[in-house]
Amino acid sequence: MKLGASGVRRAVTATKTGTSLRRTARLLVGWVRDQEAVVLFTALMIVLAVVVFIKITEEMLEGETRAFDDWLLQILRHSGQPTIPIGPSWLMEAARDITVLGGQTILILVLVLTLGYLALDRKYAAMCFVAVAAGGGGLLSTAMKYLIGRDRPAVVAHLVTVTSPSFPSGHSMLAAVVYLTLGALLPALCSVSPNHPIRPHQHIRRNR
Repeated sequence: MKLGASGVRRAVTATKTGTSLRRTARLLVGWVRDQEAVVLFTALMIVLAVVVFIKITEEMLEGETRAFDDWLLQILRHSGQPTIPIGPSWLMEAARDITVLGGQTILILVLVLTLGYLALDRKYAAMCFVAVAAGGGGLLSTAMKYLIGRDRPAVVAHLVTVTSPSFPSGHSMLAAVVYLTLGALLPALCSVSPNHPIRPHQHIRRNR
């Protein structure tokens, strides 16, 4: 059976794709083999983190952490004035600034800029991976919050207005997902060979 020109091109493309996937798989297996100690240590840390998280969640659902939470919040306020945090004013401002790094506005801005850069560099697979990781982390955080349904402690006045459940922390979880994903992927995915440096005008010419 004879193949037309389009059939030949599809066959060649499929062959190249299969070869590229096999080469990528071999490189990944080789890297894991070379980094065996690092991979095993990372896997151990992940398992320990999951075990600790499950244990804390069990204790919290049983109400055994409420007394500790109330005590900790109270010692961080002035005695007799629960609306005023202890420490200098700049410390509260610094805490708010750090908290903002895990806020939705900043994380969305970081993701949009990152996805835009990857799109310009035609790293479409990396774009999908970053988007899926961030979106999956957001959905997981929201689902866990409403599944556990832990109210925020009301023993002291809140410094900011928040209506979502308190556990797990959305700021901490989403910041870890986004920043660790970018930190792990971008150095590898956006690396450039010294013999083929990126020239910004090349992207401009392509889009003209």
